[in-house]
Amino acid sequence: MVSEAQSIRVDVQRDTLPAEEPRIRDFANQGRVCDRFRATRGRRPDVDTRSPEVRIQAFLDKAAVTLYLDTSGEALNKRGYRRDAGEAP
Repeated sequence: MVSEAQSIRVDVQRDTLPAEEPRIRDFANQGRVCDRFRATRGRRPDVDTRSPEVRIQAFLDKAAVTLYLDTSGEALNKRGYRRDAGEAP
């Protein structure tokens, strides 16, 4: 469960919608998610684009928006996994 006390980031993937500035699209959807928190829980969560506590994936198509919680976190290579990479065979 996501708490309004946690920081969030919403990453958006679109299917066949017209191209637009990704940062503006993502910002607008983060605002909608935060507004939903305020409407249901009385408080908006903080938005942290660098290291959020909760990542939310939004998939847009012409008819709907589907939201998913990203439970796997940052990619392994971005978390410092295998810092000392060896030479490829």
